[in-house]
Amino acid sequence: MHIRFLGTGAGDFLLTDDEACSSENVLRIRKLGGRNLRYASQALIEPDILLDFYSDRQLRQLNIAACDIRHLLITHCHWDHFHPRHILEFARGLAMPLEVYGNETAEAGIEFAASYEWDGKGRFCENTEEANVRFHRLIPGQTVTIGDAKVTALLANHHIHFENRTIEERALNYVIERDGRTLFYGLDTSYVLPGTLNRLQSFSLDLAVLDATFGYLRIDPATSGHLNFPMVQETLEEFRVKNIIDDRTAVFGSHISLDRVPAHDDIVAEVEKMGFT
Repeated sequence: MHIRFLGTGAGDFLLTDDEACSSENVLRIRKLGGRNLRYASQALIEPDILLDFYSDRQLRQLNIAACDIRHLLITHCHWDHFHPRHILEFARGLAMPLEVYGNETAEAGIEFAASYEWDGKGRFCENTEEANVRFHRLIPGQTVTIGDAKVTALLANHHIHFENRTIEERALNYVIERDGRTLFYGLDTSYVLPGTLNRLQSFSLDLAVLDATFGYLRIDPATSGHLNFPMVQETLEEFRVKNIIDDRTAVFGSHISLDRVPAHDDIVAEVEKMGFT
């Protein structure tokens, strides 16, 4: 199993192209270019499974054949991870229906976008184009077979009101098993929820991708829905204690803010000393 990172940025990734933005980190990122330019977080489990979809820009820029993509896993419906109109446009160019997996909010979003168009004058009108997608609703704890891979959806700690215990939507993290390897894709989550941590104990991870949105910036774990670098270290220690990871496990940080985190080339060496790439 191979994972290819198509984008590793947080929700401020468009600052890369916004010439009006003059923050120190963004200016430095533009100057260095290359792998420092973080686009919307998206990954490809080669050759056929995508994780999240803001656009197909990176697929095109990296010359990845759209015809190879058969499955799309949606983590949650925030705009930088889920753009239903772009998904439908992409799917219409495929010979086979795109198999889309996600929570009930993503299902409703795809259904609405497939049913209606915006007329530019204040009204929605009926969309008569056929949607070349098939949606599969997932709930936390569910395991499904996707091609030759086994995928388990787990509940993420994202936009949950800590005091009222209300939840905006059931954001998902994923465990993907393929070719004898096991991968955890854990973006857009704060500290891992106890139930999710317990379920992860049934896996021995070869690779873990963790949310590292805020870098060294101090954040409030109760409200952020994300991690910073020290919280990533704490999470990794929890994983070690529970035997979810060990010394052979590769660990990557993704969903990284352009504005709040220095350029990749400036911090990659010191971050590796913290236990992840």
